[in-house]
Amino acid sequence: MKKKAVSVICAFVLTACCLPMQAQAKVIEPEVVKTERWTTSYYIDDDIDTLYPYIQCEADIYNDGTIWLYMWNTHEWDGFATVSHTVTLVDTHIYPANSGEFAAKSGESIILNERSYKATPDTDITNIDLSYCPAEYYVLLEKGGCYGFEGYLGRQIIANVYLSSSGGGGQSGGSIARMKWSTPLPKINTYSSRPNGNPNYKLIPSVDPTSTYKFRLYGHDITITPELLSGNVVATPQLTEQEEYIKKLEAENAALKAENEKLKTQLSALSNSKFCDINGDNLVDVADAQLVLKYYTETVAGLTEDPIEVWYTKRNTITG
Repeated sequence: MKKKAVSVICAFVLTACCLPMQAQAKVIEPEVVKTERWTTSYYIDDDIDTLYPYIQCEADIYNDGTIWLYMWNTHEWDGFATVSHTVTLVDTHIYPANSGEFAAKSGESIILNERSYKATPDTDITNIDLSYCPAEYYVLLEKGGCYGFEGYLGRQIIANVYLSSSGGGGQSGGSIARMKWSTPLPKINTYSSRPNGNPNYKLIPSVDPTSTYKFRLYGHDITITPELLSGNVVATPQLTEQEEYIKKLEAENAALKAENEKLKTQLSALSNSKFCDINGDNLVDVADAQLVLKYYTETVAGLTEDPIEVWYTKRNTITG
């Protein structure tokens, strides 16, 4: 009986040792390394000359190279709930850099089946701001294009693209289009911050992102580099063009205020200088005017910051 028990134990130990061990691989969750914010515009009906910059955009860049793009309306409209209007984004759909649409805009050739094709649009697209992503990425439309808009109407085609080869033959190269909706304006939902839910777009690399990749997403440029993806999680927003302009104006305003205070001090000193009798001869004449002009020239040139009395005393000491 003992021998049988020992045999069973040995068999169990041998079986356990010989069976392959199953290891559970650790799944690394992507982390946001940068968030960029900007705005884009839409127009109503056919009035493309009047743009409304009410679409807020946020792009979360993850350390695996993925971009999640969120877009939502920020403006509340008044109007009749029974009257529908066509609302169209001014920027185009997102096209990969190996597409006929991108080739038509960039002027580059496109390679299909080892043959080079030239892409030609059937209308002028010089002023069209084409959204694009690298050829190594693919685009998933997750949430209808933009939070706030219902009643998706489809695409507004701007230009059809034709591909022609030097070896003869041609084919369709797709079409450049914008997204549009049909909706009464008061029914457009408004958001003061990013809505909860899925992003509108996911841009996903089909290769390991080890190079530099350039994007143009609804009027905004994004560059992904290996340094960015390997860095610490910062998730800090990039200033929009409007914020950059405001920052520049604030700096210029501060400089003007400082210069104004300096001039006020100098004018105060002049007014207290015995009624502009600079040389102290009890006469306000041409000589004093020449001294004031000289003093002003040197202060503007940054040669002196002294009050005029001190400046004149120093000047007399040097020339006396």
